[in-house]
Amino acid sequence: MASARVYICGFLFFWVNTLSRHGTESLKIRCGEKLTRTYIFRGFYTPTIGSRGLYPPGVECEWIFRPPIGGKGTLVFDSFDLERSDNCSKDYLEVRAGRRGDSTVHGRYCGSDIPHVITIENDIYMKFHTNGNDQRLGFKGHYRVGDCFGQYTGLEGQFATPNFPETLGTVYCEWRIVVPEQYRIRLVFKTFYIDGTDKGNCWARSYYTPNSGMVIVRNGLERDDTKTIARYCGQYAPTVLSSSNTLLVTLDKQENAWSKPEHIGFEAFYYAEAPRCEYRINIGQPAPDFRHFYSKSGNITSRNDTDGYPLIDGCTWIINARNNPIKLQFPEFEVVGDTDCKNEYVEVRDGDSESSPLIGYFCEDNPPLNVIVSSGKHLFLKLQSTNQDARFFATYEEGLYRYFNGTEGIISERRIEIQWKAFIEVPRGLLVYLEFPVFHMAERSIDDHLYMCDGTEYTKEGFLASYQDKYAPPVLSKTNVVYISYKKYWTGEGIGADIKYKAVEPSCTTILRAESGFITSDDVLTELKEYPMCEWRVYSYTDPVVILNFVDFDLLNSENCKNEYMEISGTYLNSSIENRFCGNEKPKTIIMENVFIKFYPESLNSLSRFNISYRAACEYIFDGANTGIIHIPPPEVQRHFKWTMECLYNVTVDPGNRISLNFTKFNIVSSYYRTDKPTIEVFDLPSRDVVADVPKGSTPSIIVSNSNAITILVRLYTLESQIDIHYSAEPLDSVPLCAAPSNIILTDFDGELTSPLYPDVYPPNQNCIWHIEIHQNLNHLSPVLTFDDFDVGSVDDNGQDCSDSDDFVEVYDGLTTSSRLLGRYCGSEVSGEFAVPSGRTLTVLFHSGEEGGGKGFSARYRSDCYRLFEEPTGVFTIGDASNLWRTTLCTYEVRIPGGKGAVFDFTNLGIDIYEHLGVDQPHRLTIKVGKKKDFFAKVWHDYAPILMVPDDIIYLEYSTTSSRSSVFNVSYYQADVACKKAIGNLELQESDNARYPGVVQRIAMPEQCEWGLVNRCGGQVKVELSHQYRKFFKRWFGEEPFCRDYVEARNGFAVSANVTEKMCRHFVSHIYGISTTDSVAVKFAAGGKRIFTYFGAKYDAYCGGWSTTQSFNSILNESWDNYDVTSLKAPWIAMFWDTTTNVSFCSGVIVSNIFILTSATCTNEATRRATNKTSWEGVIIRLGNSESDKIEEHEQRVNYNGTFCIPSSDNNLCLVRFDREVIFSDHVIPVCLPHDRVLSMERASEDTYGFTMGWARLTQNSTYQTKLQRIPMQIKNWETCEDRVQDDWSYRKQYFCAGHVDGDDGGDRCYGHDGGPFLKIWRGRWYLYGVVANDWETWGNEGCPRRGKFGWFWRTVKIQNDISSIICS
Repeated sequence: MASARVYICGFLFFWVNTLSRHGTESLKIRCGEKLTRTYIFRGFYTPTIGSRGLYPPGVECEWIFRPPIGGKGTLVFDSFDLERSDNCSKDYLEVRAGRRGDSTVHGRYCGSDIPHVITIENDIYMKFHTNGNDQRLGFKGHYRVGDCFGQYTGLEGQFATPNFPETLGTVYCEWRIVVPEQYRIRLVFKTFYIDGTDKGNCWARSYYTPNSGMVIVRNGLERDDTKTIARYCGQYAPTVLSSSNTLLVTLDKQENAWSKPEHIGFEAFYYAEAPRCEYRINIGQPAPDFRHFYSKSGNITSRNDTDGYPLIDGCTWIINARNNPIKLQFPEFEVVGDTDCKNEYVEVRDGDSESSPLIGYFCEDNPPLNVIVSSGKHLFLKLQSTNQDARFFATYEEGLYRYFNGTEGIISERRIEIQWKAFIEVPRGLLVYLEFPVFHMAERSIDDHLYMCDGTEYTKEGFLASYQDKYAPPVLSKTNVVYISYKKYWTGEGIGADIKYKAVEPSCTTILRAESGFITSDDVLTELKEYPMCEWRVYSYTDPVVILNFVDFDLLNSENCKNEYMEISGTYLNSSIENRFCGNEKPKTIIMENVFIKFYPESLNSLSRFNISYRAACEYIFDGANTGIIHIPPPEVQRHFKWTMECLYNVTVDPGNRISLNFTKFNIVSSYYRTDKPTIEVFDLPSRDVVADVPKGSTPSIIVSNSNAITILVRLYTLESQIDIHYSAEPLDSVPLCAAPSNIILTDFDGELTSPLYPDVYPPNQNCIWHIEIHQNLNHLSPVLTFDDFDVGSVDDNGQDCSDSDDFVEVYDGLTTSSRLLGRYCGSEVSGEFAVPSGRTLTVLFHSGEEGGGKGFSARYRSDCYRLFEEPTGVFTIGDASNLWRTTLCTYEVRIPGGKGAVFDFTNLGIDIYEHLGVDQPHRLTIKVGKKKDFFAKVWHDYAPILMVPDDIIYLEYSTTSSRSSVFNVSYYQADVACKKAIGNLELQESDNARYPGVVQRIAMPEQCEWGLVNRCGGQVKVELSHQYRKFFKRWFGEEPFCRDYVEARNGFAVSANVTEKMCRHFVSHIYGISTTDSVAVKFAAGGKRIFTYFGAKYDAYCGGWSTTQSFNSILNESWDNYDVTSLKAPWIAMFWDTTTNVSFCSGVIVSNIFILTSATCTNEATRRATNKTSWEGVIIRLGNSESDKIEEHEQRVNYNGTFCIPSSDNNLCLVRFDREVIFSDHVIPVCLPHDRVLSMERASEDTYGFTMGWARLTQNSTYQTKLQRIPMQIKNWETCEDRVQDDWSYRKQYFCAGHVDGDDGGDRCYGHDGGPFLKIWRGRWYLYGVVANDWETWGNEGCPRRGKFGWFWRTVKIQNDISSIICS
C-alpha cells in the first residue's frame, strides 16, 4: 500500500522514572520496534541518556524486521561501540534468523568493530542487551529489503540495479564508492529509466510521493541530505562529479503501474578523476564549491608527490578581494628554475588573468619580493614546473595596503578619517632612510598615529618608531623593507604627514630615540674595521632635550685633536662647550635638543674606549654665572609637549652664596583636559629639602635658598603658561631661616605647624609662611586650624589687638597673603579653632621683629567637610563636580533664628539638582532636623521639589560612595511650616511601571505639600488622582473656582506651568492627565479649617500612546489598500529635511523629548548634505508632520545638537540629540522600548505582524513620497531570509527581515524608509522592534525592498539597554 510507505527516522522511546538525589538510578527504558512486511527501509539506533550520549545500563531492546514473503532483509551498520567482553557476555547485540528470541542465532556482536553487512532470508530478530556498567556510544544503522548493496574501492568500476534490464520491483539499494583522497569521483549513467513520468529533475519530488522511484547521489557515505548532489528519476541522469573521494548512491523504488517493463532500472560506471589545478579564491565571500575560500586571509600550498599524486604543470590561482588591495608573501619558496626563470617559475600578475600587468617571474635566482601588493582587487599566480621537488607556500590577506619601491620617493597624506598600511621596499642590500618634512597629528588622540617596523609586519623585534603629535625624528631601517601603519581620524587638529624615503648604503650609522641608553666603543669594534667613521644620531622625541653624561672616555690625545677625536654637534642648551674631544678628560654634561656624535679613530684597529649615557628629559642646567633668567616653558618644549610637562631647572652659583629667586612674570594657566593644577617646587641641593611650594594665585614673594644649588621642579599642563624667574647669588648670613618648611603648600588632610626653634625661643627677623590647601580638588573641605600652644609677642596696653606688636601670627582666608585677613594674633592667651567657611584654603604668616623672644607656637590643622549657616536666608553650594572624595559625608547645618521653620529650594539658581544629581552615581541628600538629628526626608536622583521643613535646626547631609561628586545650589528662607510629612521626589523610569506614593495621605490643616514626578528617560508622565474625601465640623467651603483645599497636577515643575488637572470637590472619584513634558508637579494645598483630606495618586512613565483607539485588525485592514496616514496615526515619526534642496532624505523615530533613533547611514547623509559638517547647518529635523511639502500647524522643527552612536550595534544605529526639548502633543509622542513584560508576550518572531513608516519611494526608480506611509509587514523566518539574501545581510543575526503582509501581491511598490521604525502594538501602545536598514538610497545595487526582496531591519531589542543608558542619563 502506498500509504504505508513512510520515510522517517528510527523509532525510539524511553521514559525516565526517577533519578534519586543520592546517586542511585531507577530507569525504565522501552525501545526497539516490530515492523510489518510493508517497510522496505528503516533506521535503528541505541537509546541514549545524559549529555554524553551514552546508552543506559540494564536495558533490553528488540527489533523484528519482516521483508515481503520470499524476500531478504539486510542490516547495514554505520557506527558501532559496545562494551568489549569475552564471548560478548556483558553488553551485546544478538541477531537471529527468524522473528522470535529462540530462532537460529546468526551472530552476537560487541566491541567497536563494525559488523559486516548482514543479509538473512525472510524475518530478522535483533536484541540489544546491557548490564549495569561501562556504557558506550552504542550503534547506528538501517534495515532494508533485499541484498541490493555494493561497496567499491577501485579507481574505476561499474554497477547496475538487480537483474538489469529485468523489471524493477519494490527495492531499496545502496552503493558506496571510495577512491584515494587526492581524487574525485566521476559517475556516468549508461542507461537510466526510473519512473518515466518525469524528465530527470526530481528535486521537487517528496520522499513521500506515492508510487515513485528516485536515485539520490550524495557526497560522503552518510545519508545526509545537506550533502545531496542530485536526485534523478525519469529517463535521463546527467554525469556527476563528487567534491570528495567518497560517494553514496541510493535507489528507492516501488511498483509503478506506469513503468515500462522492458527498461526498468539503470546501468552506471565510475572512475577516479584528478581535479584540475585551477583555483579561484574569493576573499571574504561564501564559496559555491570546495575550491573557494571564505576568510579575508589565507594561504596557498603548491602540490607535490608526497601522496603519490603527480605534480600538475601550470597550476593557477586567481585571488579576488572584495573591497581592498591584496598583500601576498612567500614564507617558503623552492622553485629552482634557471638563470632567467624561463622554464620553472612562479608568475605573478596584477589582475585576474594571464594578460594582466606582470609583476614578475620568480625562481631561486630571482626570489619573490618581500611583499607584493596588488593595485586593484585581483592577483593572478601561476606555477610552471615539471620538477617534482618544486614547491612554495604563500600567504594572502585583503586590507588597506599600499606599496612603494625604488630608491627614493615621498608619500604625502592630507586626508582625514583615513587608515592604511604601506610597505617601502628598496633594492636588496640597501637600507631605508625615512624623514618627515611635514608631520602634524592630533596631540591628544589615540586615533592618530604613525608606527614603523622592519620587515613586512608589526613585530616587537622589528619595531623602529611610533609617532604622534607634531614631531617625528628620522628613522633608519635595518633591512630593505619597512612596514608603515598610518591612521588619521581625529578631525579637531593636525593636517597629516609627508613621509620621504630613500635607499642608503649600510654604514656605521645608528639613529636613536633618546628614552635612555648607552653608546660604547664595544658596540662598534667590528664595524670600525669596515668603516672609517661611526656616527650616532640621538633625537629627543618624548622630551625636549637629550642629556649626555660621559661615564668613561679615553681617546688618543693629540694637539687640537687632529688624529683621533669625537665630534659632537647640535644646539647646546646649557653653556658653551667645544665640539671636538680627545684625550682622557671627561667632557662636562651636554644638553642638546638633538645630538649628532661622530667618532673618527686613528686607525681601523683603534684601542680607544668610551662609554656615554644618554637620556631624554626636560632638564636644564644653569651653572655658568651668578645671575641669569629662566624662561618657562623653553621654546623646544613646543615640539614635544603632550599631556604634561614636568621640567627640572638646576641652578648653581659660587660657593658661600645662596640663591634668590624673583618671579618677574607669573602667569599659570590650568588645562581644560586636566583636573590637576600646575605646581612649582623649589628644593635645596644636595639635601633635597623643600624651600618653597609656589601657589597658583598671585605672584609669589622672593624665595631664598639655604645653599648655593637648587632644583626648580615645574609641572605644567598647557603651553599657555608663561613664567620668568630671575636668579641671583647673595651671601649666606648667620640668621637661621624658618625651622619648619616655609612658603610651601601643605596638601595633606592633616598636619602640624611650629614656629622656628619651637619650643625654644624663636630667632629674630623671621618671616615664615604656610599655605594650607587640603587638596587641590576637594572644594567641599574646610581647613580647621587649632593652636595647642601660643606665646608670640604681646597685645597692646588695652589688651585689644596686636597692632603695636613686632611679633605676630596672621591667618588669611585664602592661599596668599593678599587674601582676606581673618585675624592677627599675639600674646599668650590665643587658643581654639579658626574655621574658614568661604573656601578650602588658608595662609598662616609668622613674623618676628628685630629682638625675637617667646617660645612661639604649636598648631595643628585638619580637614572637615562641614558648613554652618545662621542667617534667616541664604544660598550655598553642595559638592564639587571635580572632587576626588576622601570623605563620603558632608554636613551643611542651617540654624533659623526665632524658632521657625524654613523652605529649601534646589531649582532656581542656575546650578540645580535636576542637572547634577544623576542616577548613575550613588548619591543621596538626607535632611535631618532637631538637636537629635531626627530623619525628615531624603532626596536623590534627578529632582527635588521645594522642601518645607518645620524645624529651626536643619542638617543637610550629602553622601556618596562614588569617586566623583555632583555640584548644585541650595537656597533657603525662614518660614512658618506646618506640613509634618516628608515631601520628596518620585522618580519614573520604565514605561508601564505604575506606582503609588505609599499610603494615601492624611494631612492636618493648614498645609501645603508638593511632589515632583519626573520621567528621567525624557518621556511623558501619566497621573491619576483619585478617592478624594473631606469631612467638615461646620460647613464646606470648597466650591470651584474658590477652592481652599485642592489637589492639582501641573505640566512641569515651574510654578507658572499650566495646571492640567485640579480636584477640589468631594464627589469627584478620579481624574487623570498626560503631560506634554517629561515632568509633572502634584501639589496639595489646604485652607485654615480643621478638616482631614484623603487622596491617592497613581502615576507611570508614558509612551507609545496616540489619540485614536483602534484594534490591531482595524489598523491592519485600514492599511491594506491605503498606506497614507496623518501624524495623528504616526506621532513618533521624525523627518530629516534638507533646507537647501527642500527634500526629505531619511526618517527617525522619537524616543524621548530630546532624542530620535535612526541609522548611521542617515547621520552620515546629513553630514554630507550639511553646509557645516559639525553643526549640520542646512539640515533640520521635522516632527509632527505627515506631508513633507507642507508646513503643518502642529509641526515642530528642531536643530541638531550631537550624535551618539551605539557601540553594541557596531555603530550602525545612532541617537540624534535636539538643540531643545520638544513639547509632546497628539502629533508628537515618543515610542516605547519594549520592557521584559512586553517581550514575554509580544516578540519579533516569524509570521507576526508589524508596521514600518516613513516617506518611502513608490517604486524602485521613483522619487520619495511627500505623504507619510504606514505599511503593514510580516516577519519571516531566518531560513527564508537567507534564501533571498541581498548582499550580505544574513551574515549576523543583528537583523530580521519582513515582507508585505500579502506576500508578492504587494507588487513592485517599495516599503521602508532608511532610519524609519518597525513597530508592533501591544495593549494599545506602540513599541519599537527595529529600524529600517536597506532602503534604495543605501543599497542601490539591490533596489528598494519590494516583491521578492524583503525589507531588512536592525534589531533594536538587543541593544535597547544601551539606548536607555543614553536617553535616561
